[in-house]
Amino acid sequence: MAELSDILAARGEMKEAASLVDAALNLAPDNSVVLSAHARLLAQSLEFEAADKVLLQAIEADPDWAPLYRQRAQVQEKLGDEAEAMSLRTKAGGAAMGRIFLR
Repeated sequence: MAELSDILAARGEMKEAASLVDAALNLAPDNSVVLSAHARLLAQSLEFEAADKVLLQAIEADPDWAPLYRQRAQVQEKLGDEAEAMSLRTKAGGAAMGRIFLR
């Protein structure tokens, strides 16, 4: 789902990407991968405050997944908070560097 929504967004099909993420949120509202995809769409729409709130929810659901901290650091940079961005990058170093997904 997350990859498909990214592909749709990259092609400029934001409405379709948002529909896909909304459907996933209805099925798994606390899933960190779904929340991360939602935050990406919000950030791409320049809704950085909303993206940050979603990322806080994702981190609460999955505090050991480093990509969430890196993603939130990027949002914090857009919001102009370099100190928080640096802190989040440091936290990312202490979290799991990723997951193994079977394809």
